[in-house]
Amino acid sequence: MPEEILKKIEGAEKEAEKILEEGKREKEKIIEEAEKKEKELIAKSKERGKSEGDELKKKLLSQAAKEAEEIKREFQKKRKKIEEKGRKNSRKVVEFILQKAKQSWKEG
Repeated sequence: MPEEILKKIEGAEKEAEKILEEGKREKEKIIEEAEKKEKELIAKSKERGKSEGDELKKKLLSQAAKEAEEIKREFQKKRKKIEEKGRKNSRKVVEFILQKAKQSWKEG
């Protein structure tokens, strides 16, 4: 009878060790899968962040180009007005000089 009890105890201990080993393997498998998923999520997040960053950069560059074009157009308008004023003033100066020259000739 004591031998039978010892065999049952040994059997229970072996079964417990077997269960513990299976539990350790299962735990390691779960940890390994979790680490793999974590790496995948990090990689996806980095890729998404890069993609979103590239899109934002593209959008901002496009917006900056539009703003630069608008500034260029405004500058050209102002330059044209200044050139027109310069031409008008040149005509007035030439007319003034001609009038003074005519007056001089008349007086002289």
